Amino acid sequence: MKTGKSSSKENKLKLEYLEPALGFTERNEPTKAAVVRVERLTSQPGAVLGLLKPFVSYVGQNEPATQSFFAYKSRESPDQIVIFERFESKAGLETHLQSEARRQLDEQLASMVKGRAADSFKEAGIGFMKRH
Repeated sequence: MKTGKSSSKENKLKLEYLEPALGFTERNEPTKAAVVRVERLTSQPGAVLGLLKPFVSYVGQNEPATQSFFAYKSRESPDQIVIFERFESKAGLETHLQSEARRQLDEQLASMVKGRAADSFKEAGIGFMKRH
């Protein structure tokens, strides 16, 4: 399934309606990221998080260029998931998206995801993810 820019109303979630579900916001040592990716998924309630748990573990252990990987679920619409990812470079993002683990995850998600959109941004370098 292709990802693309979001323009539909259903994919515009307000942050105040999201609650943390799983993932990591930052590695042990503070790092700077260059690229941020935000992906929105619409699926069967609870289905995506079960698949994401082992993937988050894989990313944490095998993708040092992935600085953050965190999933949020909507408090109002249990079928809505937002995934927030930070990468140290565009190359890190590409490695993440092209990994065998990601390909397998995408295959599993294909049958249960009703909608999917992603946007990538250059990180501004303002603010913090975690206090130290």
